[in-house]
Amino acid sequence: MTTFRIENARIETITDFDMVIFDLVTDFGRVELAEHVNYDSDGDFKSVELTDSNIRCNLEEELCSVFDMSKKPSLMPAIDYVPLAEIIEAVEEMLEA
Repeated sequence: MTTFRIENARIETITDFDMVIFDLVTDFGRVELAEHVNYDSDGDFKSVELTDSNIRCNLEEELCSVFDMSKKPSLMPAIDYVPLAEIIEAVEEMLEA
């Protein structure tokens, strides 16, 4: 699996929604992605959305473009081949730091 790093993670308000915008960087390139931010009842940062994921729904092609997909089993959905959960976890860690 291709290693990755997260750069420039920041929260921005886009059309009334807070989104975390970040650069995903691999040996295959760089892509800017955006995901919804979740807050707790006090309005503090809680997490980055994974269940109803903007990336999963709208940015799958961009996400997969920076990973080596040559060894992906032919019937496996591309989004299930890339480490989306690990990417979201890395973004959360950057925001919490």
